[in-house]
Amino acid sequence: MPAPLPYVLVTWQESAVPEAEFICYRVYRRPSAADAWELRAAFPTRARTSFEDYFACSRTAYQYAVTQVALVGSDEVESNFSAVVSAQLVIRSVFIHAVGDEATYAELRPASMSVSDGRETAARRVW
Repeated sequence: MPAPLPYVLVTWQESAVPEAEFICYRVYRRPSAADAWELRAAFPTRARTSFEDYFACSRTAYQYAVTQVALVGSDEVESNFSAVVSAQLVIRSVFIHAVGDEATYAELRPASMSVSDGRETAARRVW
């Protein structure tokens, strides 16, 4: 089985709102230096208490917040933001291979843009 992609995991406690009144959780994200929040996901299942952010950029600090939407009378009401949490994903290297040939690969290190395939060579050709 291939290694999973890197991601930021956000978790929260299950809502105490009765199932009949619960509509969804909403997960928001923003870069730490930004003012505006961006809706990243909505989950209509009360038991779902986690979010995997596979689209977080490496070396960017983010803040995350979760809300819940509930039916109050005949209105949908969104709660205040949960406690805001911070996270930063750091990708140190990426392995590249041809489709179907996982045994032959190259390692790309984004910080330095160097390539290593684990063998000593005089020159490498970056494609």
